[in-house]
Parts: sequence; C-alpha cells; structure tokens
Amino acid sequence: MSDSAGGCVEPRTVVTEAGVEALARGICFKTGPPRRLGVEVEWL
Repeated sequence: MSDSAGGCVEPRTVVTEAGVEALARGICFKTGPPRRLGVEVEWL
C-alpha cells in the first residue's frame, strides 16, 4: 500500500515550534496596508 494520495509524492519535512510561530506571526499579525482586496457578493 502506498503512502501517497493520487500519485503525488512529496517529501515530508519536520515542523519546529519556531517555524510554526513564524508562520502564525506572518499570517495573523501583519503590519501595513493589505496587498489584496476581496469583495463577497450574495444574491438573494
């Protein structure tokens, strides 16, 4: 039995606590103006 899903094989990497903290800090605690603007429209 294969460990890959759909024939895609990617090497697994070790995630450290510092790496997770840096990723969360970069996503959740951004400073400065946003780079993209999104609009959600709902038609009822």
